[in-house]
Amino acid sequence: MAVLTALRSAGGAMPLDTVGAAVLAAALVNAGGRMFVAILSGTAGYWLPLGLISRVAAGTYFITI
Repeated sequence: MAVLTALRSAGGAMPLDTVGAAVLAAALVNAGGRMFVAILSGTAGYWLPLGLISRVAAGTYFITI
């Protein structure tokens, strides 16, 4: 949400690919934070599927760059 707010404050002057990369980067950072908390507080049955989904999100980000 903060990424979209910051980009909106630019007045629409940002290219669409920059906006998309910023949103995907924010999602990647969010996934990393969730993984960190999940590994510290949960069992492997909880964080392993979350890790697999996060890897898909990371792969999507790196493919689009």
